[in-house]
Amino acid sequence: MVETMSDKQLLIEQNINDYLITLINHHDSGLGLRIKAGSINANDDTSLAILSVSDKNNDNKFIVKADGHAVSYYTHTIGKVFIESNTISTTDESPVEFKQPVTLPRYLKKSLPKLSHEYASSIVSIEDENFKPAYFDGAVWRYFNNDEEVK
Repeated sequence: MVETMSDKQLLIEQNINDYLITLINHHDSGLGLRIKAGSINANDDTSLAILSVSDKNNDNKFIVKADGHAVSYYTHTIGKVFIESNTISTTDESPVEFKQPVTLPRYLKKSLPKLSHEYASSIVSIEDENFKPAYFDGAVWRYFNNDEEVK
């Protein structure tokens, strides 16, 4: 089936290899795909919709909310990087390398989170100490540079 909208053309193919439906965008500018629910008024940019990917049992695996936040209920492997819940590791136990600066969560000393031992090795930035990095040793927060307890 081919849908033509003025100079925009969208080809919908059915049963291509492992996919039930494939959308092929033939427009020169590479127009994207938008799924929207809520107001049908073109000037109203509110949307109640989410995009949800689920399995045959209607178990959500990945959701993009209307506010743009993505939620994943599934583990992901991209190359050698393995992402599960709030953990990033590699499949071959090599170090994770970040190509861009990493921003640590910022806390005032008096507002540091109270964590249990299972969160040992968590890292934060102490805002009222010129953003010094600190780690949680399983009992208290400590500065990186001298292992002094954050008080």
